Amino acid sequence: MGKVIFFNLVSLDGYFEGPDRDINWHIVDDEFNEFAIQQTGEFSVLLFGRVTYELMARATGQPKMQNVMTPPLPN
Repeated sequence: MGKVIFFNLVSLDGYFEGPDRDINWHIVDDEFNEFAIQQTGEFSVLLFGRVTYELMARATGQPKMQNVMTPPLPN
């Protein structure tokens, strides 16, 4: 069975977003980008919930993707 790795940016008091779903407080600099790119070699699927996906699409200016279904993982 594959591993599930949970990665999330949260504030010290446990919040993911600010008022009005603001995520401008996330520090995304060259060091973080290098870390994030390195992490992409550690997994085969990146899964967002609907609200997080919409936040990321809006924050990055990327168009919404179509739903994608993958085959089940082997046992």
